Amino acid sequence: MHVHLSAEIEMITDETCIVRNIRRTGTDESPLLPILKLTKINGQWVHNEGTRKESNISASIGEAIKRHQETAKTNTENK
Repeated sequence: MHVHLSAEIEMITDETCIVRNIRRTGTDESPLLPILKLTKINGQWVHNEGTRKESNISASIGEAIKRHQETAKTNTENK
């Protein structure tokens, strides 16, 4: 089963972010998860609190951040 999610991501630094309002795309429902604090360590986005390990959600968020950064870079270069 695949569920499309959206969230608000605040980049604190290039390697640290806060993720809020994780919910199913296209809905105004309450967030599905609490606020997440993630850090990129050795190329992996990991949870700042607790295990400091990568999870499926942190890896997916990391991929979304990477795609967004690549798109933003391409758009800037094309101006």
